[in-house]
Amino acid sequence: MSCQFEKVFYNELKDKINESKLDTIKKGIATGLIGLSSLMHPIDKQAKSNKVDDKPQISQTKKKKMETVEQKVEKLIPFLKKIESNNNPNAKGDYLNGKPRSLGILQIRKGVIDDVNQHYNTNYKHKDAFDIKKAEDICKKYISLYTKNIKDPSYEILARIWNGGPKGYTRNITNEYWDKVSNEILNKK
Repeated sequence: MSCQFEKVFYNELKDKINESKLDTIKKGIATGLIGLSSLMHPIDKQAKSNKVDDKPQISQTKKKKMETVEQKVEKLIPFLKKIESNNNPNAKGDYLNGKPRSLGILQIRKGVIDDVNQHYNTNYKHKDAFDIKKAEDICKKYISLYTKNIKDPSYEILARIWNGGPKGYTRNITNEYWDKVSNEILNKK
């Protein structure tokens, strides 16, 4: 684990499991035999049973300086770009009636733009999703907006909100997206 992000990601996982099982799980993750969505955060068990908790908590077994949501999103964005568009700033997707609904490197929909503009008093246009810096800012603002009431949200929660909207972290359909993101994180060596 040479990358600082991988260390943080690994430590986040480590804090949530029994230490005696850590090596076995680490090997399973590295070989792809174990999926991360069931290991990363207690909210997953609630989401899989369709129980919603608006304020999931992460138990802290060690005192450590918490990263801000913005810092976590900054580290997560390169992996989101890879999953969303294979790093293509001109990508168009999610077509409906021949028109793309998702634009740019982060595949941003109009509703995301509307939420960010409304809550942050910005004036982004949907076409701004093609501008990498603006797309990143929109992503950061959107995820920050919908994690305000979540204490120390995990990388999983952040990614699942980006994929599934404000309550995306509670929707089973976003588990597959998280698996893709977490695999990208672990494969980045």
